[in-house]
Amino acid sequence: MEVDGMIKIFERSEEERDVRCRAIAQFLTTGTESRCKFNVAKAKGEPFEHTEHLPPDVMQVIKPIFNALSRPQLLEGCLGANTQNSNESLNQLVWKVYPKVSGCGPLITQNAAHDAAMIFNDGQMSRLKVLRRLGIKPGANAVSAHFKADLSRIKQSEKRFKNNTIETRRAKRRERLRKVMAKKKKEGVVYGPGLLG
Repeated sequence: MEVDGMIKIFERSEEERDVRCRAIAQFLTTGTESRCKFNVAKAKGEPFEHTEHLPPDVMQVIKPIFNALSRPQLLEGCLGANTQNSNESLNQLVWKVYPKVSGCGPLITQNAAHDAAMIFNDGQMSRLKVLRRLGIKPGANAVSAHFKADLSRIKQSEKRFKNNTIETRRAKRRERLRKVMAKKKKEGVVYGPGLLG
């Protein structure tokens, strides 16, 4: 599960000393030509230390939140794409725009996260705001396409919400009917023509 990897990354920042990238080392080449800095340092016989850590104040603030959100009971609901709201999930949006199979590096992944956060918060039109800030005037087709994409996303979300509420009402109705039928079966016919007299 990816959660184990997240926990390892978090612990790495927490410990700040004597850290090894053992978890991914098995997937990378060894020696001085390796892409893993740990393996390069190991091949050269030098000590290795991660340079990027979360500041202690940030760690103190986010650690309880991280621990609460990484509880196995909570995360089990996400297995099999059973997230609470997958149509508006930020992670789903990141990987939809920039699929994991493309093998991109950290810079592209970071840009993908920023792009997905913009779209998640303000829709596709937010991309056009970035272009304008860079001094680039978007064309009419770009504006139209981004506007239509936002409308489509809103309509799709509303349709899913409506379908969910319809299904919920139908399920409640079926449950009530099931209870009535079970009661009738248990008690037998208690009311009808000729039964009272």
